[in-house]
Order: sequence, then structure tokens, then C-alpha cells
Amino acid sequence: MPPNELFMYVGFLHVNKAGEFKYHVQKIYLYEKDQNFLKNLKTMLTNIKSTMQKTPLTTEADYVKIEKDCEATYVRAVELFNRFCQSFTSKLNDIINPKIEEVKEEAPQPEVTGKKGAKDAGAKSGAAPKGG
Repeated sequence: MPPNELFMYVGFLHVNKAGEFKYHVQKIYLYEKDQNFLKNLKTMLTNIKSTMQKTPLTTEADYVKIEKDCEATYVRAVELFNRFCQSFTSKLNDIINPKIEEVKEEAPQPEVTGKKGAKDAGAKSGAAPKGG
């Protein structure tokens, strides 16, 4: 346990096809590096908001430039947050996409009809041909 005793709970409810409820809860300790990461991420998002609100836009080029810069920062923030959440989102993947054992069913053999088919079926089964 970290010395600061800060943690977060991550939980979700899973309802399967049979209508059964399962609760999954995980307690994640936040070490100092995790706290700093989350603070920096929040600062990054706040800076995007501030930039979008306070930057004067006089031309279309100004708007395009600020939008491009903020979008790149936002995409980076989302990637970092996804990496941070990987520890508990991987557990969701196991529930959302369970491993299903494939059962191979043999295709039913078509029934042979007619005289020629009967001869072929008799020859394949090892029966001696009649009248010969």
C-alpha cells in the first residue's frame, strides 16, 4: 500500500445473456507517480480548454492552426489515459469477449437416391455387386 493511502475503485456491472448480474470491483492504489500523471493530464485538458476559449481568432488560418494544435494535444492525452487505464480495461475485454470453444459439427452426409447412386453407395460400403 502506498504511504499516502490514496486509491480509487474501478467497478462495473455485468449482465449476461441469462440475465444474471455480476459485480466486478477493483481497488487500485495511487502511488505518487500515478497522482502526478493524473494531475498533469488534468492540466493538459485544462490548457486545451483555456486555449480554445481565450485565443483571439482573427483569420481562418488562426482557427485552423489552434484547432490542429489542440486536437493533437487531445489525442495525446487520450492515448496516455488509455495506457493508464489498461490495467482494468484488459479485465473488461475478458468479459466482453469471452473465449468460446468452437465445437465442430460434422456435416450430414447427403443421402444418395436413384439406381446409379445406389450402386455407388453399395460399392463404397463394401457390399458385393449383385448379378455379375
